[in-house]
Amino acid sequence: MKAGQLLIELDSGEPAAEYDSQKAQLAVSKAEAEQSKAELEDAAREYERYGRLRKQGYATQQEYDSRATTLATAKADYERARASVSQARAQLAAKGVNLAEYRLCAPITGVVMEDYDLTPGTLVTSGTNAVRVARVDTLRAVVEIPEKDINGIGKGMTASVSCESAGGKSFTGRVSVINPYVDESTRTVTAEILVDNAAAGYILKPGMFANVRFVQKAEERPLLIPTEAIADDGTVMTVEDGKIKTVKIEKGASQNGKTSVKSGLAEGTLVVLSGGRNLKDSDPVETAN
Repeated sequence: MKAGQLLIELDSGEPAAEYDSQKAQLAVSKAEAEQSKAELEDAAREYERYGRLRKQGYATQQEYDSRATTLATAKADYERARASVSQARAQLAAKGVNLAEYRLCAPITGVVMEDYDLTPGTLVTSGTNAVRVARVDTLRAVVEIPEKDINGIGKGMTASVSCESAGGKSFTGRVSVINPYVDESTRTVTAEILVDNAAAGYILKPGMFANVRFVQKAEERPLLIPTEAIADDGTVMTVEDGKIKTVKIEKGASQNGKTSVKSGLAEGTLVVLSGGRNLKDSDPVETAN
């Protein structure tokens, strides 16, 4: 379905007849205006001619005044004719707008989601449902992620979406939304993945059941450390060359005793889990094997 495509046409017999009648009236008004214009031009020429004749003594003042009156009348008639054309044109435009409302065209390029089976002769009102259409260039897959897995998933992450009813093909999407709370009844978090259906050749249809697999690139995998290793001020005690070193980190989400680290800590760094609150930078420590 393309934008502007005709979906439903209502019985427009009466408004169509009114439109045609007004169109004919506009043609008549234009013809009358052309006639008035010609008469005005004739009256103007006669007025000028009698003006010259009067100066030469071949026409009386009364004859000259009579042509002046005729010219004034012709001007008034022409102005009325022009106004009549403008009015007829405006009325035609209004009836054209009214007639167009009897044609229901697609407002967008998409698909018909629901057809309410209106048959010829069905009486409709302003509240009658005709069709339901939707834009399907980009589709949204809604998934429920177990709370134990949510730390490894973030906005912008790549996801592979496949539908058995679409031949089992896989399509690439991106995580666009992750709800900030866990559903207490299902212990899951709702996430949304956007898929470019246009690039997929519009093979995906709204309402299809989909399987989603999150694809983590190396740079997308979050660095997780035990939450107990993080002090209230957002610092972590690390071990470097057998000595304590305190570093400031940027924390991410926390779940199941683990917290993701956005920055400030490199993968593989040793951290002090407990019992290190009395330690300070440069204190020597031994790591447990």
